[in-house]
Amino acid sequence: MRNLAGSRSGNWMLQQEICWSQLPRVVRHLQFWGPWLRLLTAVLQYSFYSIIRPIFFANTLSAQERRSKIRESLFLTSSADLWQLQVPQECRLLLQNSLLPVLHLESIVGGYFRELLSAEELELLNIRDTDYAVAYNEMLTELFSDQNSEIIGKYIQMEQSMYKANGLVTYYGNSLMLDIFTDTTERSPTFMLPPFRKYDDTVSPLSWAFVRNPLLPTPEAWVERAGRARDVLEWDSKLYMKMKAPQDLISDPPLIDISQILKFQIGNEEDKSRTSKMPNVAVNVISRIELSRPEYENYKAAFKQAAVKFQGRSAMIIGTCDEAADYKISCSPQNSVFNLMDRLAVKIVLNTVSTGTMVLMGRVLGNWMSWVDVTNKKLKDRGIRLISDICGI
Repeated sequence: MRNLAGSRSGNWMLQQEICWSQLPRVVRHLQFWGPWLRLLTAVLQYSFYSIIRPIFFANTLSAQERRSKIRESLFLTSSADLWQLQVPQECRLLLQNSLLPVLHLESIVGGYFRELLSAEELELLNIRDTDYAVAYNEMLTELFSDQNSEIIGKYIQMEQSMYKANGLVTYYGNSLMLDIFTDTTERSPTFMLPPFRKYDDTVSPLSWAFVRNPLLPTPEAWVERAGRARDVLEWDSKLYMKMKAPQDLISDPPLIDISQILKFQIGNEEDKSRTSKMPNVAVNVISRIELSRPEYENYKAAFKQAAVKFQGRSAMIIGTCDEAADYKISCSPQNSVFNLMDRLAVKIVLNTVSTGTMVLMGRVLGNWMSWVDVTNKKLKDRGIRLISDICGI
């Protein structure tokens, strides 16, 4: 979101940190001990739901009753995503606990359901014992086979040719919107490219790449992308004054409320700006997971309609399937509760595409992504290390 909102607030956060001496002593203690206390809370919570509760409360419901509850929660729902399922309270609490790593979380949730469901039901829900280190290495081996490497290389050359000719690339996605977002928004500060532009901004340059959902209007697309209701910062001058921010921020606070976020039109509204420059291309990014879902045919038709006005149209499928595509990257990641490996495969391919394209564009020096725009603390640190390494200082 920092990339979307612009760099002003990021620069202030970078340059102006709250001084420790101005913080009350109790806050300093909380900042030091807070992470440890949260970790202890997570461990105790996990211990209760995984060890203590089954021992003392296992007999409150019969096995048949418990199975019925799980089936009602999992199978009698219109959503295919586990995040949105009405799972039992203990699993919901674990899902909401951000301190638990995703890999461990999959094991916990899978372990809970494994005790309650039949073998057929577990298979249907992709719940199984998984060695994630092995699964990840197998996925990488598949992704970067000679055949896939050649296909990814051809796609990289296509994007480079678009950018060299001052063209535009517009990605389309549905359930993969967040995965595509994390790559395309990172490109702006990492390679000093124009960031996403609001629809009413006619002055700033257009972003080389953009992301849209052909099925939903922008307000709904933002909710779908995040998997929850929109939640943004709505800071006014009084709050900046209280934080002792620079005077320019107090006088003219950055506009990052919900009305501004919705100006980044990522939905199915007509956007002539993405076809205003030649060449231009619409790229449909799909994974094998989406192909198996009932709503895929609706999405496919929506993309076809949205792509009509583009000069070029391409499809990239990540995953082994029977669907035809211009760029088909074959791989069969290990199934899991959250389709973790499939999403990792998408992210790795997109990162490879964006980095490879920028290498061909001359924005990488040796192993350094040297065209970095130091708009946040992480990139400032990278810039310092880059100069130090290249200049030998």
